[in-house]
Amino acid sequence: EEAEEIAILEMGGADRFNLQLIRMLTADRWHVTIIATLGLHHPWRRQFEQVTSDVFVLPAFLRTYTDQANFCSYLLASRQPDVLMVSNSQFGYSVLPLLSSVAARLPRRVAIVDYNHMQEVEWRGGGYPRDGVDSQHLMDVNIVASDNLKQWMVDKGANPDRMRTCYIGVNTTENFPDERVRHQARAKLKIPPDDVVVLFPARLVAQKQPLVFAQAIARVAMRTPMTVLVAGDGPYRRDFVSAIKSTP
Repeated sequence: EEAEEIAILEMGGADRFNLQLIRMLTADRWHVTIIATLGLHHPWRRQFEQVTSDVFVLPAFLRTYTDQANFCSYLLASRQPDVLMVSNSQFGYSVLPLLSSVAARLPRRVAIVDYNHMQEVEWRGGGYPRDGVDSQHLMDVNIVASDNLKQWMVDKGANPDRMRTCYIGVNTTENFPDERVRHQARAKLKIPPDDVVVLFPARLVAQKQPLVFAQAIARVAMRTPMTVLVAGDGPYRRDFVSAIKSTP
């Protein structure tokens, strides 16, 4: 069994990783429990529920922090998993002292881990990896997506002997060049076969720097005609569209 803690089931790289991980685990006969700790709108909830029916969105039925923390304790005690994993959840880190205490009293050992993708120095001194550093004493191991992030966490005080780098990679059985699909997509979008196409697949948020992309692509487009495709949405959409429209 595995209990996996996820902040919000939204479209994005972190949750795509979570979804792929859960698919692999369930295919290998793991049971996965998901605790979503933020918001009520989860665009990818159906995809997660296709691989596990054990999905709990805490704000949907519990209002207070205490009730949510107690419910997590109940799930941990009732499921008695092999692994408890925190992924992109400030709430998850905040209840780790309680959950580690509950885990210590269970008849079977529970490995407590987290997984982090990148530091965000402009948010809470580093974001979730900063929480991972501060909570390392409560976990068996910190798992990170890159050696760069590992070194950043070590510089902030993490013990490197209790850290592992696990690259995400790409599933080449699902993602590979396909000339047929390429021609179909270009025909649908009325893009000539030999025209240059640039794709920006990202949430339109500060972290992804969409305005920097708009400025860069404007400079390149002055020398090389191209079609730019943007696959994403977010709070920067209006500013991004304005930046594109103002491009000479």
